[in-house]
Amino acid sequence: MNLFKRKISFVFAVTSLLFFSISCDKIPSNVVLPKLVDYRITQVNFPSRVVYSPSDSVVVASIRIENPSSVSEVWMTIKSLDGTITLYDKINFYDNGKGDNGDLVANDGIFSAAFKMSKTFSNGKYVADIYVVDNVRDVNESTKHVAETIFEYDNNQIQFPPVLSNLKLPSAINRGVNFIFSIEAYDQNGLNDIKYVYFKLYRPDGSLVDPNNGLGFFLMNDKGDPNYGDAAANDGIFSFQNSFSSNAPIGQWKFEFQAVDWEGNLSNIVTQTIQVN
Repeated sequence: MNLFKRKISFVFAVTSLLFFSISCDKIPSNVVLPKLVDYRITQVNFPSRVVYSPSDSVVVASIRIENPSSVSEVWMTIKSLDGTITLYDKINFYDNGKGDNGDLVANDGIFSAAFKMSKTFSNGKYVADIYVVDNVRDVNESTKHVAETIFEYDNNQIQFPPVLSNLKLPSAINRGVNFIFSIEAYDQNGLNDIKYVYFKLYRPDGSLVDPNNGLGFFLMNDKGDPNYGDAAANDGIFSFQNSFSSNAPIGQWKFEFQAVDWEGNLSNIVTQTIQVN
């Protein structure tokens, strides 16, 4: 009887050990295997030159991605080549086969985007920066800049020069006193077509003041920057904040204002003198 019990115990122990060994070889259902960020950009299609047409101002761009399962989003920005003008902060690409976003076939790994170029956009070179967001890494690490493409834009419009008006500048000021002055700028091709609004400053002896910025003139501001005394951004009123130092020459200082657009067209010149005491 005791021998029989020992045999049963031995069989149970072996069976338990065998079950344990088999269970260890299985992957629990609640364990997720790590996913790899293995997408690869193989092609970017973007026109090198865009000419505005009233009947069709839509531009279509596309990017081909291999192994897109780890991709959650594709998007791009469009800015002027020098970064001063932003046309679009974010344009999404899609692979859903819907023609309104330029995509022809769903789930083929070709992500497409459609956007409009307005006749009010300035002529010149623009850059499209394309980004891919993966669904694997942490949100702070998942966005990657994958491509950059430069294109030239022609708005197909008559190019008009800017026009300056409504200068607000005091006729006299004391040395050491801070003051703000402004001038309005207008361009029939749109405010974005204005590259610079600036002024040259001449001392009472007629010599030109060098702003030491490599331009030979002082740039005015229409970005709502309080450092320049500009009250509102992009309202066409360009401002500047200044003061004459205590050792500045007393007498008539001349301000000469002008604007230039992205095509190089110059505005009228507005001149005014100010008595510095």
